Amino acid sequence: MRGVCSVKALLKRLLRVSLERGFLALSSVVPTKRRLVVFSMARGRYWDNPKVLFEYLAGNTDKTLDVRWLADPDLPTEAMPSWCRDRFVPRHSVRGWLTCSKADVVVIAYSFGDFGLLREVAKRKKVVMLWHAITTKYCGLLDEKFSVDRKNRYVRRETRYYDRLIASSDIDRYYSASYTGMDVNSIVATGLPRNDSLFGGGGSRQEEPRGFCFLYAPTFRDYPVAGGSVLFPFLHEVDSVVEWARKASIRFQLRPHPSDAESVAHVQLLASQNPDVFLDAGVMEAPDVIDLIKGCDGIITDYSSTYVDGLALDRPVMFVDHDRELYMEKRGLAYDYDLITPGPKVRTWPDFQRACEEMVEGAEAWAEHREFVRKMFFKYRDAGACARVSALIEEMVGR
Repeated sequence: MRGVCSVKALLKRLLRVSLERGFLALSSVVPTKRRLVVFSMARGRYWDNPKVLFEYLAGNTDKTLDVRWLADPDLPTEAMPSWCRDRFVPRHSVRGWLTCSKADVVVIAYSFGDFGLLREVAKRKKVVMLWHAITTKYCGLLDEKFSVDRKNRYVRRETRYYDRLIASSDIDRYYSASYTGMDVNSIVATGLPRNDSLFGGGGSRQEEPRGFCFLYAPTFRDYPVAGGSVLFPFLHEVDSVVEWARKASIRFQLRPHPSDAESVAHVQLLASQNPDVFLDAGVMEAPDVIDLIKGCDGIITDYSSTYVDGLALDRPVMFVDHDRELYMEKRGLAYDYDLITPGPKVRTWPDFQRACEEMVEGAEAWAEHREFVRKMFFKYRDAGACARVSALIEEMVGR
């Protein structure tokens, strides 16, 4: 049976490669349409930096750049803003291939996999990589799990095609050069488009009569976790958490990593059992994490960089680092952990409760440290990232 599966996988891969090369060959006869900028995201995604930048460019009344979004079949384009709805093109269509073939610039946020079978076509364009977070973990060429072979493939198939990569600060810029292998002069500290709404005065939470709201967003592990879930490592105390939270009028928006099936299932269970305390804030329920950051009062995480975005609004933060030693061994961070984590480190339920209560009061003891990390990761504290990325693209295509 395993042999049959292997043959099927091989045939599927050969078919995919043949189609990719076929689309590339055909695209060679299609002339480039100057100033056409094409976006795409895999798996029906429409969020984060690409969404914000796409809508900014689509809404630009000067119309200096022509933008299109190559949409997956399950992307509900009919629900998109009316003023940019006609800019969505089905990726799996002749029109989708033609649009990608004509592109002057393509924009990605994860990898060329964002363009599916058109990835080889996309690689031959001017490429802007937005990335999808302020990265603090080891990744790419610095990821210890990557073999030398895999690192070489990463450069050969991905980063050598990037013309520009954006960063949030000069420190982030130099780290980005180290994990991508790119020339640091091709990496520009523009700020992230998704953070424009944080600095633009749209970061005030909506006042609700339901008390203090925490965003709890742990990261993905590359190793088995005791109990399966990374949320609340003191599971035996969950009844105490619920009882205390109800008395204190505290709610938790739980956002598991979408690749962590056990934690996703755990969140669904907690939210179904105690909906007044736990809310499912996974990507299926709340695609855009920035909306969650704007709506919360404090952030709980472990090794995820989600909290860095929250520092734009000075959200207090807590770190549940019960497996810190193991995580550093298996994955690791690019920065000193204590240096970049401006909040209490907790491993037990009593410490968790105490830290939550301090955060409700504002966690002023950590205010100076939050400001220090904010300076590390934000070169700009304004709503101008989209404008700067737009200017970058304008420079690439020629004014």
